[in-house]
Amino acid sequence: MYKKYFFLLVVTLLFLGCAPQEISLNKKEAKDLKAVSILTRDSEQIDIKYINKKDFFASHEEKNDKWHYYIYLKPDEYTIDVHYVHSANYSAKYTFKLNTLAFHTYEFKHKFIGNNTKIWIEDLNTSEEVGYIIESQNEPITSNTKLNNSNYFKYDISQNYGWIIDHYDNKELNIKRNGKYIHEKYSINIRVDDIQDFTSKKDFLYYAGNKKLNQYDEKLYDILEEEIELFDGFGDHCAYHYFLAFDNKDKYAHLMLNKKKMVKRFDIICTHPLNSNIEIFYSFRYNYFKNHEDSDFKEKAKEYFKNISFDL
Repeated sequence: MYKKYFFLLVVTLLFLGCAPQEISLNKKEAKDLKAVSILTRDSEQIDIKYINKKDFFASHEEKNDKWHYYIYLKPDEYTIDVHYVHSANYSAKYTFKLNTLAFHTYEFKHKFIGNNTKIWIEDLNTSEEVGYIIESQNEPITSNTKLNNSNYFKYDISQNYGWIIDHYDNKELNIKRNGKYIHEKYSINIRVDDIQDFTSKKDFLYYAGNKKLNQYDEKLYDILEEEIELFDGFGDHCAYHYFLAFDNKDKYAHLMLNKKKMVKRFDIICTHPLNSNIEIFYSFRYNYFKNHEDSDFKEKAKEYFKNISFDL
């Protein structure tokens, strides 16, 4: 009988030893440890989803007749996922890296920029902005925005204030903005992918034209103009694809407005200057109605492409 209880005790201890540890501390644990870091927020609409991709324990405490939200952590480096929910149709999503210090309190702050929400972290002990964003969705671009997460490229956003980061991570950047007229939109996509080796410019142009840049559903576009050529000024293996077309996807414009939407795209694909086994894909896209055409589209596409650099 004693052997049975001993066996159960051993199994229980092993289970407790292997069980995952809570990422955050409760109030009593924080009081006992004393040297803790605290996370809080300036609005209930800021939803701290995960810390190090795990659930956590948060405390709700009453101070000065107000309820406050606290997360107690041991001082360390953390990855923190945060959402700001405006409505059922829109939310901003951020992933931060943050190194916390003992006895410091860090507050997630927000402000509205147009219809979008900027979120950052402030160290309340020093009143300084801390941490950095490694991924985001629906992030408004301002003079303080930093895109420093990618291991493959950098993008100078100084010409893109007023744009929105649709998505950003280590391998991809999507940004967008509205134009002056209704249903007029610009977007830029930059991404990296693996690529095969090429022995000649001709082989690369064939790859770019037939296997990468020229893949679109002809049912969705009525092509009016198209060009596929080598792109000068960026090494041997670089090509561009341009097309102008009627955009058949926008059924609202066709049915409700009785208008046909136009689309222009200028795509560039190159081998990465520091690694020939990686491709850089860049796409500048413009949607508009026919009478509102941007005559400088190609020049803008080339200028925005110059904002990509590889001095990592």
